[in-house]
Amino acid sequence: YWKGKRWPRRIDIFACDKMIIPINDNNVHWFAACIDFRNKRTEVYDSMTGSHRDVHQHLRKWLQDEHQERKKAPLDLAAWSTLTSGDPGVASPRQHNGCDCGMFSLLFCACASIDREFDFKQEDIPLLRSWIVQTIYKLGESKGQIQGGLCTH
Repeated sequence: YWKGKRWPRRIDIFACDKMIIPINDNNVHWFAACIDFRNKRTEVYDSMTGSHRDVHQHLRKWLQDEHQERKKAPLDLAAWSTLTSGDPGVASPRQHNGCDCGMFSLLFCACASIDREFDFKQEDIPLLRSWIVQTIYKLGESKGQIQGGLCTH
């Protein structure tokens, strides 16, 4: 908790609907987590599967510590549940290579943030990667952070 204590200091996370968290696992793999305050649930989405029980435990512990620190009261997580992309009935796209986990993680974060189904698949990744690059470039250009005309694609 203390390593991440200052992270949300300017906002009351408990007033949010969701908190979306991209996670890097030992510099070899990316996946995403979500704290869904509306549905009282921690969620983990991984394109390579995995239960990630430890992530759920860390998120729950962090929530309890954060609530105690900010609200000066314990947080009762008894009604909270967990959801993982490997759970039965959870439709979650799978990557078929060892290099697209970052893209899948970004897309999990984007879809979770707007309550959209994960309706992408491995075959969509090249097009979605180009779209993300163009979106970032255009935003940077509009903010004057990128000189116009540097990219012809």
